[in-house]
Amino acid sequence: MGNNKEKAITKMSMKLREENAPAIVEIKVVDDEFSSYMERKIQDDTYRFSVLADLLKRKKQGEVFSIEDEACQYFKSSGRYIHMYLNILEKGIPQLRVMVEKGKVSVAFASRITGLSAKKQKSVVAQIKKCNKTVDANRYIATYMKTERVKKMTGRGDELLLESNRVRCSTFCDIAEDVLENDILNTSDKEKIIGICEKIIKKYQN
Repeated sequence: MGNNKEKAITKMSMKLREENAPAIVEIKVVDDEFSSYMERKIQDDTYRFSVLADLLKRKKQGEVFSIEDEACQYFKSSGRYIHMYLNILEKGIPQLRVMVEKGKVSVAFASRITGLSAKKQKSVVAQIKKCNKTVDANRYIATYMKTERVKKMTGRGDELLLESNRVRCSTFCDIAEDVLENDILNTSDKEKIIGICEKIIKKYQN
């Protein structure tokens, strides 16, 4: 809900600027509303992190059974958003939480990088700090994660190809073993087949 409201206010502000501030709504009113909203949002994010951190502590002490259930009821929010905050708290580096609290990046996009290593998260946070607007930081994360997915898929493709070649290697060697038992082949041909098998085994051995 928060992200949608932010987008709506931003869109309204941009539209009014394009239309030269019609008398119906003054640009200053929209700007003030947006500034006020962002201040409340930053306070809300800091407060949510604080409450969730306390719930995490209480869960470890056995005082809370489900953090999500407690938080959803307390904040009147969906489990999806609570999960995002928890991702940042439990898996994100401390600087990532700070960026969210400062309004530099949205909770939804910050949560997306919590699955990365600490080194990669630091690299992303360093770029977020350079962004002037939240939307720019969000776009950077979206692009970064898309690149990471492509790399992962490419790496997985290479892995599958290697595994496929290993299976073929094993099948080829089994067939070669049967062929070598055939008396029709001369010694020279058998040596060539053995040489090929040795090269394949050496290349694809675990």
